[in-house]
Amino acid sequence: MKNPDKTGHYITNYILDARKTETAFHRLNARGQYRKISRRGGIVRSGILPGFQFRVYRNYIFPSFKEVKKELASEKKRADKAENSLATEKLRARKAEKSLASERQRAENEKQRAENEKQRAENEKQRAEKAEKSLNLERRLAERKKALEIARTMLSGGLDAAVMRCAGLSADEIAALKYDI
Repeated sequence: MKNPDKTGHYITNYILDARKTETAFHRLNARGQYRKISRRGGIVRSGILPGFQFRVYRNYIFPSFKEVKKELASEKKRADKAENSLATEKLRARKAEKSLASERQRAENEKQRAENEKQRAENEKQRAEKAEKSLNLERRLAERKKALEIARTMLSGGLDAAVMRCAGLSADEIAALKYDI
């Protein structure tokens, strides 16, 4: 039975399901509806192409489909392997991140310790400088006191000019010393 469509072409529709749930053969009838093609002896023959036929087997899968299915299984294994590898790499990356964060924290702590030590050293240096200034002041005061004592001793003997030169005192300071004597 040959049924042309509106353009004069004959249309046949074949549905081959690799999941083995449906295999159907349909042909468009004169009213534009698909009708199931009947099988004769397990064979479906084309009404359009002479000699073109399908033998319908219960568990038949095209050989090329078997190859595709095998390739798909192989690709799935590769994808699973890649996924596992990715998961392993993600785990390594997380461990590396944790390690890096730990190292950063250690470095930050070490930096803080160094800054604290630097501050302590600076404070100690300032204390030492202050102590040195205080000591120098005390030395100068002691030297001045000694010079004044020498000057008193000399003045009590009437040696004003010698006292001024030796002690480095001004005339007013000598006058003040004489007044103290």
